[in-house]
Amino acid sequence: MKRHLVDPGGVEARREAGVCGIDAEASVRRVLDGGLRLANRILHPRASRSVTVVAPRPDLTPTAILYTSADLVRGRAVLFDSGVQNLKPVGSGNFNIKWFVDGVQVGYGPHTAVPGNTTILNGNSSFTWTAVAGTHTLTFSLDVDNQVAESNETNNSRAVTVTVP
Repeated sequence: MKRHLVDPGGVEARREAGVCGIDAEASVRRVLDGGLRLANRILHPRASRSVTVVAPRPDLTPTAILYTSADLVRGRAVLFDSGVQNLKPVGSGNFNIKWFVDGVQVGYGPHTAVPGNTTILNGNSSFTWTAVAGTHTLTFSLDVDNQVAESNETNNSRAVTVTVP
């Protein structure tokens, strides 16, 4: 969305917006007598600038992957769980998650929307793996189908390395 603002970075705009930049909701239009006035001075006839106003977007990121290390025994079922945190004040909408073991996808499913500035730790993103001897990397990834337009798309995965004797 583009808005045409007159003197968007000037003293009058900053005073009205209450910040050093522009508050898109602030009234910063000042066109008088066919020109831009600031403190009763005509700065430039027909002066204006365009700014792009970007709506806030959520930022989803996994919490730490939790598990019980005593369960890391060959053949035993090990529960891995990670929550989802939304770092921004805007809700996310629904999205899909995946689990990987050593880079191979082993789980896929839906996750419910995460409200703004909230962490969800309800088991909705847990995964059970049967332990295999060796060192393994388990990765939890969210919004894997890019259903949510986020402010940061680079922090959607978390991994943990475990060793099973």
